[in-house]
Amino acid sequence: MTGRTLLLETTTRVLFPTVLVFSLYLLFVGHYGPGGGFSAGLVAGLAFVLRYVAGGSGVLARPCGSARPS
Repeated sequence: MTGRTLLLETTTRVLFPTVLVFSLYLLFVGHYGPGGGFSAGLVAGLAFVLRYVAGGSGVLARPCGSARPS
């Protein structure tokens, strides 16, 4: 499949900031427990992988809220 789907891009735009906030939550809650930073890093990394899969490499170079260049 060479083209990107609209459903995947829209879902990623909604999920990406949510997953990053959840990653921060895991970091702060797990700060005093073992492995909190590791799980937060995994979740944040997976958010960026999802964004890369949905939008390609060019989308990671832009800030989170910016629109596509025309």
